[in-house]
Amino acid sequence: MLLAFGNLMKSPSHSLLKSLRVMYVVIFLVMLNETSSVDASFYETLLLDDTIKSLDLRGKNIGDNGALGLSAGLKINDTLTSLDLSENNIGDAGASAISDALDVNNTLTTLNMSENSIGDNGASSLSEALNVNTSLAKLNVRGNNMSDFVLSTLSEALIANATKRQIGKLRSFTRSQ
Repeated sequence: MLLAFGNLMKSPSHSLLKSLRVMYVVIFLVMLNETSSVDASFYETLLLDDTIKSLDLRGKNIGDNGALGLSAGLKINDTLTSLDLSENNIGDAGASAISDALDVNNTLTTLNMSENSIGDNGASSLSEALNVNTSLAKLNVRGNNMSDFVLSTLSEALIANATKRQIGKLRSFTRSQ
């Protein structure tokens, strides 16, 4: 149903349809608050909406399956800048799925994955994704099951990511001169 809205957005009644689309998302979010278990495709569909800039799914118990759905949506979403996945029982498989999305997503700047069940394998996947992704500036992984060594590697990748962003800004600046 949400995809149909996307095709209609080119019509003269664009404002009305945009309002309906936002109401549709609000209904989804209310549904999400009233249930502890939502199909993974729900999360993917949610991210197809181009009006959402920030999404707080803290404590929704989405687990690895929900993270898989979010990953599929994040791969094509180009408007979301902040995502809170804290306290969601996400493990290594879910963190790896989100990492796959970070390989291609270039708009997400803040990701909170604190208080989950992410171990060294999931953290390593996140670290590898940061070698490709240059948009993520803030990553919170506090309260997971990561070793100090892997946490250090993840921190170094995030610092290198910030350096890449600065170099990119500098290149853009010098080209415009």
